[in-house]
Amino acid sequence: MILRLSGIVILGALLGSWSAAAQNSDPSQEVIPPTTLGPSYDPSQIAPANPSAPAKPTPRTQGAVLMAPPTRAAPLSAPFDGIWVGNLSCEAYHEKPSFHYWLIMEIRDGSWSRLNASTIPGRPGYDHYEATTSADGHVTLTRTAVGDGRLPGGPMLGEAISSKFVGMFSGATFTAWGDSGRCSIQLVRQL
Repeated sequence: MILRLSGIVILGALLGSWSAAAQNSDPSQEVIPPTTLGPSYDPSQIAPANPSAPAKPTPRTQGAVLMAPPTRAAPLSAPFDGIWVGNLSCEAYHEKPSFHYWLIMEIRDGSWSRLNASTIPGRPGYDHYEATTSADGHVTLTRTAVGDGRLPGGPMLGEAISSKFVGMFSGATFTAWGDSGRCSIQLVRQL
């Protein structure tokens, strides 16, 4: 008996029928194990020794064997996944001097994580990025951070930061510019 549910073929065969078929059949004929070869394939049929000869049905006597659906291949990772290293630089503005600091970013399935920053929201040093990446490599980044007060000209301790960047991947490099025009991000793919 063959049941078809949502494109998954569940093959019903009898336990022991394969060994009974092998014992009761002509030795020149061999049993084909159950597979999913298409809508016209009946795994209960014995393959004939001569391909033009008609197939002989396999006797059925007991129990059913269920076949698991085929597994899907793992999806390909996003084309920009990897470890990216570089810096965020900001030019001098009003009383604030220019500054830059190192970024070590991991991009996995399109999600960005800064590896050399705090991951606890609200804590000084927190630096979080949300990205929207198009297939051609254009990126819109939203950065949410809390200053740690370590860099002259950088954010003060506990200062909340929210900024947007627009950038593009080009081979093994990524460049983005902040919405204020003062800051930019430069990254190079490492892994």
